[in-house]
Amino acid sequence: MLNLTHGPAKIARRGAGDPQNLLRSYLWSRGLQGNSGVTSHPTSFGMRRFIPAFLLALTLTAVQLRAQASDSTPIALLSRLYADFAWEATGGDDGPGAKTFSDQPKSALLRYVEPELAALLLRDAACVRRSNAICSLDFAPLWDSQDPDVADVSFTHSAARPGTVVAHLRSRTGAETLVTYRMRRTPAGWRIADIQYRNGLSLRTLLGGAKVAGS
Repeated sequence: MLNLTHGPAKIARRGAGDPQNLLRSYLWSRGLQGNSGVTSHPTSFGMRRFIPAFLLALTLTAVQLRAQASDSTPIALLSRLYADFAWEATGGDDGPGAKTFSDQPKSALLRYVEPELAALLLRDAACVRRSNAICSLDFAPLWDSQDPDVADVSFTHSAARPGTVVAHLRSRTGAETLVTYRMRRTPAGWRIADIQYRNGLSLRTLLGGAKVAGS
């Protein structure tokens, strides 16, 4: 389980029969950037919740992973994704150049998603800049929320369907949101092909793309 309120964070692979894997601790603070090269300054989705300074201090002293996260499994990639963008759901100070997952440049998006999905996200981001208005996405796609408030994240998947992973997003009140990831193995490792939400819609279709076969 990835706890987003204090470190060190852990991830639990439920339903797969695998042991727990330590996940990179959440190290966000104003001006800091993650190891993945993505811009980690927070931005607002609406009313923000601010992490107390002492919690940030605790995370800065958390232990690192015993083994570096990789893209060798779908859960390894998603663990890295949620560690890199945990700040979107825990609050913080807005800063210059703030970039959410949806606003990342192509080079950063390709660390997580297939080129086709990256192109759709980049097209929507360009529409937002051009029109100075909401285009296809009016919510945070990793969290299925306009104002995400998540305390921990865990994952489940079936050995029979290794390319399908369900992220369990639990709020501070205990409410749980399920987000389903369709993954594909690529020469660069596992990448996200699509994200499906509780209302039956998917990220690809919301962005005007074709639905992933078999989903």
